[in-house]
Amino acid sequence: MRHGERVDLTYGHWVEHCFDSGTYSRKDLNLPLKLADRAGGADSYYKDTPLTRVGQFQAQLVGEALRLAGITVRHVYASAALRCVETANYFLQDLMAIALQRVEADDRTPHSYQISKNLLKVPYCALGAMRDKPFELVCPPCPPSINSSSGRFDWRILKDLH
Repeated sequence: MRHGERVDLTYGHWVEHCFDSGTYSRKDLNLPLKLADRAGGADSYYKDTPLTRVGQFQAQLVGEALRLAGITVRHVYASAALRCVETANYFLQDLMAIALQRVEADDRTPHSYQISKNLLKVPYCALGAMRDKPFELVCPPCPPSINSSSGRFDWRILKDLH
């Protein structure tokens, strides 16, 4: 599952607009209610951005859809990027009515969070599904949550991503 809608891609240069002397102030209803204080201060949010409120809701919709479809999720793995951890948390809240239990960052040096042109073909919170024996990409168990900017999503394009 791809992460939900991001603040930086929705608002552009949001950090200088929303932080005054290091204090976060929500300037739009789609921005997070609050942000955690970080060791790097406001600057740490430039490359590790949170979800918008719509992004949080997108993840909840996917969790709800999988719960209603009777899907059992045993493990959730997410990138250490804030937007990915938040997506996993909101997804789990509606899937299992629990919050994220544990976050384990690995000890490898994190790669930069660059957007590939292939990833831009995948809308926020879109799902891919795999079947084992044999491993193959299959139709996801619920439809995507599409907003006006992302267009239609055909899960089969995931077969062509490398």
